[in-house]
Amino acid sequence: MMIDPALIQQHWQALIVLTAAVVGGKIVGVTFASMLSGVGTKTSIEAGMSLSQIGEFSFIIAGAGLKTGAARDFLYTLAVAVSAVTTFLTPYMIRGSIPLAEFVSARMPRQLKVLEALYDSWLEQIRNAGQPAKEANSIAWPTASIVASAVLIGAILIFNEHDPLDVTSTVAGLEHLTYFSAGLYVDLFALLLCALPAAAMYFASRRLAAALALRAFAELPPSGAPAVHALVELLQITILLVAAVPLLAIVQPFMEPVEGIGIIVITLVLMIVVVTRSARQMQGQLHNAARLIATALRGAPAQVGGASYEVPGIGMITPVPLRADSEGVGKKLSELDLHTNSGAVVVAIGRNDSEVVVPTGDEILRPGDILELAGSSDAVASARRLLEAPRPARGQEASI
Repeated sequence: MMIDPALIQQHWQALIVLTAAVVGGKIVGVTFASMLSGVGTKTSIEAGMSLSQIGEFSFIIAGAGLKTGAARDFLYTLAVAVSAVTTFLTPYMIRGSIPLAEFVSARMPRQLKVLEALYDSWLEQIRNAGQPAKEANSIAWPTASIVASAVLIGAILIFNEHDPLDVTSTVAGLEHLTYFSAGLYVDLFALLLCALPAAAMYFASRRLAAALALRAFAELPPSGAPAVHALVELLQITILLVAAVPLLAIVQPFMEPVEGIGIIVITLVLMIVVVTRSARQMQGQLHNAARLIATALRGAPAQVGGASYEVPGIGMITPVPLRADSEGVGKKLSELDLHTNSGAVVVAIGRNDSEVVVPTGDEILRPGDILELAGSSDAVASARRLLEAPRPARGQEASI
C-alpha cells in the first residue's frame, strides 16, 4: 500500500538497478563471507541466494533519509518496491540455490576443492583450540593495531572528503591552480597519509593470522610449509575484509560511488589471486604428503577406519576403508563427487599397505582402499556415511 505506481513508472530504471544491486550484492557478500568462515561452497551459495532480500528495516533507513533531507522523495517508494520484489523472488532463489550450488561445487577445480576442505578443517581446529594465557598478547596487540589503523584511515578519508577547513581552496590560491587540480593534490596527500596506518594494518593482520594459524596444527609444521603459508594468507585476507568492510560502509557516504566500487573490485581481484596461488601450493604439497600418509598407515594400522590423525604440514586426516559391498567400489572417484555431496575431499588413497595414490578423480576405487578424507568433522562424517552405505541389491534397484 506504500508503493506509488506513478513514481515506480517514472523511476523504473532505478528500481531495476537497485533490485539487481541488492540481490547481487547480498548473494556475493553472504556467499564469500560464509566461505571464508569455513562453511563450504555448497552451503555458502545456498545461504547467499536464500538471503538475497531486504525487509522492513530498509523502510526505516529510507524514512530517516527523507526526514533529514539526505534522499529524494521517490527513494522511500523505491525502497518499499525493492523489498516487495526481492521478497517475491526469494522462494524462487531458494529453490534454485540447491541445483546452482551443486553445479558450482561439482565443477570446481580439484585444487580449490582440496584447499576448501583443508581450510574448513583448519578453521574448525582453530575454533576448538583453547587460548593459552601466554598467547593473549599475540592476539590482543595485533587486533588493537588493526582497529586503531582502521579508525585513523577512516578519519583521514572523511576529513579529506568533507574538507571542513577548505584546504583545497587554500592550496588552489597558494599554488595558483584550478580548484579541480588542487583537489587532486589534496586527495593524493590524503592517500599518502593513509599509507602508514594501512601498512600497520597489513602487518598487524599478518601477525594475527600467523598466531591463529598455529592453533590449527597440534604438531607445529615448519613456518615455511605450504599449508601454513596458505592458511596465513587466507586468514589475513579474511581479517582485512572484516576490518575493511565496516570502514568502507562508514566512509562511502562521504566518497564518490566510483571510488567505493573501485575498492571492492580491487579487493575481489586480490582475493582471487591469493586463493588461486594457495590452491596451487597445496596441490604440490599433497604429493609431498603422500609419503607421510603412507608412513602413518604402516605405522598405525589400528587407526584405519578409526580416529583422525594429523599429517605434519597438511592437517587432520580421517582414514575410511572401502568395503567390498560399498556403493563406491568399481566407480571412479569423480563419480562419487564427495565434495558436492558432503563437503569433504579425498586427499590420498592407501592401497596394499604400502602404496599411496594422490588422486586426480579418474582412479577406479577397489575393495580395501583406504580413502584419506580432509574436511570439517561434519563433512567427514557425511562422507563416511556415503562411503559405508552398502550397495543396494538388484531387486532393490529394480523396485527403486
